[in-house]
Amino acid sequence: MVEPFISEKTTRAKVSTKTQDDYRASLRLFLQVVGADRPVAAITDEEVVKFKEMLLQCPTNFRKRLKTDNLEEAIRRNSALPENKRLDCLDGKTINEKYLSNIKTFFTWAKANKKVKESPAIGVRAEQPARDVSDERDPFNLDDMRVIFGAPIFTGCRSAHFRHEPGDLRLNDHHFWTPLIAAFSGCRMNEIGQLTKADIVQLNDMPHFLITNADDDHKVKTRAGKRYIPVHGELIALGFLDFVNSIKSGRLFPEWEMGQDGYYSSSFSKKFSRFLKSIGIKTDKKSFHSFRHSFKDAMRAARLDGPTQDLFMGHEDSTVQRRYGIGTPIQEQSEDFLRITYKGLDLRSLKRVMPGK
Repeated sequence: MVEPFISEKTTRAKVSTKTQDDYRASLRLFLQVVGADRPVAAITDEEVVKFKEMLLQCPTNFRKRLKTDNLEEAIRRNSALPENKRLDCLDGKTINEKYLSNIKTFFTWAKANKKVKESPAIGVRAEQPARDVSDERDPFNLDDMRVIFGAPIFTGCRSAHFRHEPGDLRLNDHHFWTPLIAAFSGCRMNEIGQLTKADIVQLNDMPHFLITNADDDHKVKTRAGKRYIPVHGELIALGFLDFVNSIKSGRLFPEWEMGQDGYYSSSFSKKFSRFLKSIGIKTDKKSFHSFRHSFKDAMRAARLDGPTQDLFMGHEDSTVQRRYGIGTPIQEQSEDFLRITYKGLDLRSLKRVMPGK
């Protein structure tokens, strides 16, 4: 029933290749526990709980690291290692939001198709320790940003291939614009990669980014991820709107290839990580996502209220307006956005002038 389930999900909803693969991986692992030749209606809640308990002992990335596809064997091999060499196991969040979530979705489908009377996965979850804020990503501080935007990618490089070496070439592609957009919008990497010229729209008498999942080429991480974000004055001063106007139609960054999982972020994140290492900034807690944390701090410093911050970040909040439709800022919120700044960060030397300007 796995493939009929995935086929129907793919036909009736926007399910990416990565999500399809995640469904298959979760269900195949589940079948190792309950048995592949079982009638689906015979599977019990006790077996789902057993699956959850085994996942709590499951080493991360065990197929590559322990050279086995079998969950029980992976647990046994990991337990046999000296304590100081054992692999970390899956955390509760991953178990709940990936494996158990996929199993629950499958049984919800099975119930809707009269294959089971009730889902045996209801209420099954892994307990999670209280989240330690210190375990999250660190924001880029002012010195970090000065180093990042002082690199040859932004100030002038040898060539498109040797973009980390100083030179006279002024890039005007996704390598240049993506970090800047992230720093002044809080957008996620994939949200930037999927942008088209049509996603730059006028709202409240100013240009905005439209972050949407309106078609197969657009994805958002959460329901609240659908939103409008003003194009910051700093981006406009650097020539971003001139860059947008130079494109006839389609994606803003067509040379940015989508990864095999259906996300633009997967093909760019590794490159950016190597870039951070090359300029001496990369740490376990600093990555491209650090721009979102920096932007969140900048919104607080600009005294934007909580609901406005949530709206622009694509976070859920409790207001009725954010539970329905797309996150559309009112005039005052768009104007408040323009107060956001990074005091002490001077980017004037990065201005891009389009031919003929």
